[in-house]
Amino acid sequence: MYWLINFFMPFLYLQNIGQDTVIHPINDSIKMKLRVGSFDKWATYQVWKFGDYKSKSFAIQSTDTIIDIGGHIGSFSIWAAKQAHQGKVFTFEPNAENFLLLKENKEINQISNLEIFNLAVSEKIGEVTLFNSVHQNMGHSLYEYDLPNQAKVKTTILDEILQNNNIQKVDLLKIDAEGAEYPILLNTSSQTLRKINKIILEYHDYLSHGYTYQDIQKHLETNGFKVERNASLYRRNVLKMGILTARRIH
Repeated sequence: MYWLINFFMPFLYLQNIGQDTVIHPINDSIKMKLRVGSFDKWATYQVWKFGDYKSKSFAIQSTDTIIDIGGHIGSFSIWAAKQAHQGKVFTFEPNAENFLLLKENKEINQISNLEIFNLAVSEKIGEVTLFNSVHQNMGHSLYEYDLPNQAKVKTTILDEILQNNNIQKVDLLKIDAEGAEYPILLNTSSQTLRKINKIILEYHDYLSHGYTYQDIQKHLETNGFKVERNASLYRRNVLKMGILTARRIH
């Protein structure tokens, strides 16, 4: 999939040749600062144009509290904050360059109900190595897979996120953490999981170090969620990745 996107990526920026970044209008009220020749435009369009997170059963309400783990440059979190305009979005992005763009995009769009944190979310509080993707500007992972650039980043855990921000209820938890979804959820306390109503995550079995999506599914079902898997045959069997959605039923 990545080779195909890499092939077409230059055509998304033909009008911006010679620039490092560009302010790109998404609609009449939203603009995003993007890196020319990167995955930024694709990632933004996945949310704003292709509707990857639009679902009647997972519709964001105006007063929702949302946690976004793997915020990238803010495509999802800014979209979510506009939907939950009387609520709040908490976004976590460990990569320094992505976080800077996330901060700028928050300021460009004057989003006041979005809190951003330059932290990785994992199974422990402390510091870990982040393996940075050089060419894609996304896909950074706490798990090494042919990514030579490394940086030390601080980590937090889901339990601490709720405690430190006095969050009593999470209406939606979104995770796109390139393999960290397994330790994040499997090490989150049942007490914290009970405060979460809905979850949507991208799983990456090829980065799981022994886990599969079924481990997350069983864990969430044990903690009162109904879990569904959404993945094409290609993504499921070749890429070893897909989407899990979970809704609290008891």
